[in-house]
Order: sequence, then structure tokens, then C-alpha cells
Amino acid sequence: MAKSETIEVNPAVLGWLRESSGWSITEIAERLKTSPQIISELESGGRAPTIPQLKKMSSSYKCSLAAFLLPEPQPEKPLPRDYRFLPGGKGVFDKKPFWRYMIPDTFRRSGGSSFQI
Repeated sequence: MAKSETIEVNPAVLGWLRESSGWSITEIAERLKTSPQIISELESGGRAPTIPQLKKMSSSYKCSLAAFLLPEPQPEKPLPRDYRFLPGGKGVFDKKPFWRYMIPDTFRRSGGSSFQI
């Protein structure tokens, strides 16, 4: 089987895109079904990413493939303060779906798959 083409990207851009999308190295490694060492090598410049790897990263980071070709990380404006808090929240974005907090415990325990009114 032929090897995939590698793409020259700025390693700092790879790290910036991952961090700005809210993923840690171990979380994105699990999501991409690879090892954290490979992600670290990509972000340190020890290895160049392949096109399929960039496509998977693009999907996970929710950005275009063109973002990986930027010459350097772009400055970001700070996010405005978020006043929408979940019970017990500390003002930090939670990756868990919001609906999990809204479903009554009895529905979760019953194993129901649809709401009945």
C-alpha cells in the first residue's frame, strides 16, 4: 500500500487550532484513534501530517483544511463573558451535552428512548 502524501504545515498552527477548539492532546488522540505521542510529534514538528490526518483534525476541530495552511497562528479576540451557567457551573465551557442536565433522573433510570407527553 502506498504511503499518503504529507503536507508541510507550521507545527505552531497545529497546536493553536487544537487548543482553540478546546481539546487536550490525549482527548484528540482518542478521538482520532491514534496515540498522544503522534499528536505531540505533529505539533512539535517531528512529523508532517498526512492529508487523511488533516481531514480528521479538520472535522474534530471544526475548521477548514485551509486553516492548517496558515503561516502562523492568528490572534484571537477574547470571548465575551458567558452568563449562561448550568447548575453548579463555574463559567467554563462544558463539552457534555446540555440536554443531559435537563432530562429527569427517572427518564434516565428507566432507559426510555423517547419522551411521552
